[in-house]
Amino acid sequence: MSVAFDRESLARITFATGFTFLLVAACLGVVLRLQILDPIAQIDYRYLLHAHSHTAFLAWVFNALLAVTIRHLATDRQIASFRIIFYLLQVANLGMLCSFPFQGYALWSITFSTLHMATSFVFAWKIFHDNKLPTLGKKFLRTALLFMALSSVGPLSLGPLGAFELRDSPWYTLSIYFYMHFQYNGWFVFFLLASVVSLLRSRKVESAFATAYPYLTAGCLLSLAQAAIWTEFSYLVNLASLTGAILQLVGCAIILSRIHKSDSSFIARFPRQERALLRIALACLILKFGFQFAGSLPGLDALTSHRHAAIGFLHLVFLGVVTPALFAWGVSNKWIRRSGLTTVALVLYLLSFAIGELSLFYVPLATLSQWPTFPQSPTILAASAAISAFSIACLLTQVRLKPENAAR
Repeated sequence: MSVAFDRESLARITFATGFTFLLVAACLGVVLRLQILDPIAQIDYRYLLHAHSHTAFLAWVFNALLAVTIRHLATDRQIASFRIIFYLLQVANLGMLCSFPFQGYALWSITFSTLHMATSFVFAWKIFHDNKLPTLGKKFLRTALLFMALSSVGPLSLGPLGAFELRDSPWYTLSIYFYMHFQYNGWFVFFLLASVVSLLRSRKVESAFATAYPYLTAGCLLSLAQAAIWTEFSYLVNLASLTGAILQLVGCAIILSRIHKSDSSFIARFPRQERALLRIALACLILKFGFQFAGSLPGLDALTSHRHAAIGFLHLVFLGVVTPALFAWGVSNKWIRRSGLTTVALVLYLLSFAIGELSLFYVPLATLSQWPTFPQSPTILAASAAISAFSIACLLTQVRLKPENAAR
């Protein structure tokens, strides 16, 4: 078997496996929404939420990023070891999926999440030192990997906090947010930026990414402070959060202005489906930076501190930025078939995402603006989750383990 074939085959299997887990995560999301409408006593909402979130960003996103790495970033000599990494990650993913719903953070779930963490460190070490990216791409990729490693401090601190009976303390919540922040805003976003850099052919646009890099990196670090706006150090925390949000907006503005002036055809070079997905991902990324800025302003902290807003923000990054970008990558690599069903499923997915985001953000906005309450919100959120799961199921039928010509 040639290295090229083995690389493509492993990348497709990894992507398809991740996509299957995405459907599982979407179905768990439906159950979570139904639990709010009509609770089942035997289901622990928090435990199921842990299963949903870990399946979403470890079993779907990590697998999809691994597939991109195998297909485009890894060197030929790394493929055999990446196959072993793939199998270890799936053991960890299945273990977490089967343990979290029944025990939350306990022996088996912690064991499997630790296995995933250790395996991800091996993956990070290998690709950090040896990859096919240009110099600037290496910088973004290595930053993404460092953020991934940094995020592990969050879950590693949960054990000691639990041992000292601090599960209900602010530190426990902050540890979880620490992990989520550097996964969503660090590891995921910077990996995607590294992938974009690898596609650029304009020196002026590459220069823009190089100029924006320190702003985006410092902004990601400082915007962690949004999780602690409510503490007794609120003034300093607000200042750090606001500074981080401004730095990210500056970095984003630098990139957008240079792309518009120097390489306006960057997104236009893609076919229609990928072009639409990338534009939506870019728009949601700008919205992400905008919400972080608004949430740092005095009097607007409900945009980040309110539970519905926090969920909406996480979904904005996960469902609006990362997942559409990965869908575009899948279609572009012909891992997802171009078909009428794919188009319909993508439209349904984006529609459900928009409905869900509007419903989630309406609640904190209504609190700020004294708008009327919206009691139908839980029902609408459940319906949007169901539509999302259906659309993902349709897309999964279009995921291909073999190239079209090979399948024939």
